[in-house]
Amino acid sequence: QSTSYEHSLEIETLKHSLFEHLKEKESLTQKITLLKNEFQKEESRNIDRELALEKQALGFQNPGYLKKAQQLKPKLYDGCVIEKSDAIVIPDTKETLIPLMLA
Repeated sequence: QSTSYEHSLEIETLKHSLFEHLKEKESLTQKITLLKNEFQKEESRNIDRELALEKQALGFQNPGYLKKAQQLKPKLYDGCVIEKSDAIVIPDTKETLIPLMLA
């Protein structure tokens, strides 16, 4: 009879332990869901900020400044002229850097 009581006690202890683990798992699952949602919201805000910064970098905040800049240096804003331009490639070697250091 004492072994039966010991088994019952052990079963109750294991049930209690299982219940506590399940509660902890549920709590952690809720925290994970909450953190995922917060992360997605923050990521969305960061994407919106990045897009706004890209738009700002591509243009002028004040369109009047863009028109003024185009009037002063029209070739900088002419797609045909830019397309035809050949970029000068300067290799980054010791020979190209030494004259700069000596100057």
